[in-house]
Amino acid sequence: MNRQVALSREAPPTRSVSLKKSAKEKKKFSHIIYDCYISIYVTVSTDRTDFIATNDLSQNSTDVVQKVCKVRWHIEEFHRELKQLTGIESCQCRKGCIQRNHIACAILVWLRLKDLTYQTGQTIYQIQHGLLSNYLVQQLKRPAVPMFIV
Repeated sequence: MNRQVALSREAPPTRSVSLKKSAKEKKKFSHIIYDCYISIYVTVSTDRTDFIATNDLSQNSTDVVQKVCKVRWHIEEFHRELKQLTGIESCQCRKGCIQRNHIACAILVWLRLKDLTYQTGQTIYQIQHGLLSNYLVQQLKRPAVPMFIV
């Protein structure tokens, strides 16, 4: 299987890469794009092909680039889960001290949810849904705030 790699507007510096589906190959290409150099790493395994572009030309190893990308992905997951599950963005306080307390509490909630995911083997979203549904069932059976009809 041949793949064409072209990364510029003008006459592209095209390189043809021969990739075997059964073998795992690692390739590195350097190209000039808009007067700056980037390196493109291609990792091919049996089930997927990954393309990683970086402007750090000192990187010579595909494994190092993959490790850096893996760390960055974990940071992205942390931010997404923190925003979606803890309500960190819902703080409307103006004072810095209160905002810091809110952020600290949100991170503590995330840490507790993450700890529960490791203990139970569920995803963090399943844990949150389970906690909310258990709370709703409990409140429907025995409400904490009794309602009186006047």
